Amino acid sequence: MTDDRTTRTDAHRQRLAVFAQDAEDALNEYADTRQAVEEKTARLRAQRLARDAANQATTTQKANGKKPAARKTRAAASDDRPTKVSKEKPDAAPAYRFAPGQRVKIVGPAGNSKGPRGFYRIVRQLPPDQNGNCYRIRSESEPHDRVVGETQLVHTAN
Repeated sequence: MTDDRTTRTDAHRQRLAVFAQDAEDALNEYADTRQAVEEKTARLRAQRLARDAANQATTTQKANGKKPAARKTRAAASDDRPTKVSKEKPDAAPAYRFAPGQRVKIVGPAGNSKGPRGFYRIVRQLPPDQNGNCYRIRSESEPHDRVVGETQLVHTAN
């Protein structure tokens, strides 16, 4: 009986030792992670402060009538990374005919849909697609928005 009790006590001590080692490892891992997060936070704070100081200097120079100095981009600020130079000039997007909040009416293909007839409000301007400018519109009688092209809309009197 004594041998059985000794065996159980030894096994219990081993389990406690393993548990204590696991707890110590977890605490060390937590401390390492916390230190890394604090270092990253400090770096980001320093970058934000530098950016804010540069923006303040630019604003002050503009207010004094001076031309602000050109700021370095991330790629230009780092000497070990090559700068990306694009030779293509992006096509200028055509101007939007309708502004958010403006009242419009659907004509053309979308007007033949089973959606409610009547007037819509422009919710927002969307990026142009291959067919031109797009808008998100909403009817007062529908709970959801629709996306339509500029060619499917006409001005209405408010």
